[in-house]
Parts: sequence; C-alpha cells; structure tokens
Amino acid sequence: MVLKEVIDHHSLVFFAELKLFFDRYLKDIRNGWELTPRVRMEVQDALDCLYQENRPETSFPIKRTEYKKLYLYAAKNALSFEPVEAESSFSYDGNTGVANFDIKFEEDTEITGDIINCASGSKQMVMTIWICS
Repeated sequence: MVLKEVIDHHSLVFFAELKLFFDRYLKDIRNGWELTPRVRMEVQDALDCLYQENRPETSFPIKRTEYKKLYLYAAKNALSFEPVEAESSFSYDGNTGVANFDIKFEEDTEITGDIINCASGSKQMVMTIWICS
C-alpha cells in the first residue's frame, strides 16, 4: 500500500479523515476508511484563492483530461496553442531571474497537475507551471 496523503493543516475535517486512516492501518480498526475516495482534489481560484472546492475523483490523472500542447514563443514571452514559425530565444540569470510566459484562455479552464517535464532538443529541463488569471 502506498500512502500519498496531503494534509490541509488548516482544516479539522482533514484531521478527522487522517485519524480514520491511522486507526485503520495502525490499529486495525475497521472504520470504513476503504470507502474514502482514492483521489481528492482541492480546486482553487488561480488568482485570489477565494473559491475553493474539495472534489473526489476516481483516478489521477483524471480520466477526462484533455492534453494540449503549448508552444513557447520566447520573443513575446508567451505560450501559444499553435506552433511558432519564427525561431527565438530568451535568457535570464538562473540564480536571480525568473522567466514568465503568458497565455490567455478564452474559456474557463482547469489546470490539474504538478511538475511538467519539458524537452528542448536533446536537453531536458523541469518546469513548475503556475497558472494565474
């Protein structure tokens, strides 16, 4: 059994669920923990985090995920859904700098996941994707 439980330290609801988990697997108390959804996600508003929903899912990645490629348009500090024809580059000081690339979504979009691997030629880099509106 693998436990990948993320605890929200600000909610007593999650402490109660965590107690159920430990009681079940450390004390062998049959308390119905197996009925707990296998995946639970916290969906937040990207900008202010004023909206928050805790939603159960049956698997991760989510089965209804639609994967879409994004292309880097370095000359305009942007991302695009269409390939960029002109070659361009972008550089910054990796110790002190930050690289931001913008894209506008035309409809409400939910971005789910964490770190994305991004291949560039024969080199590979790891990027953390932050989506802000």
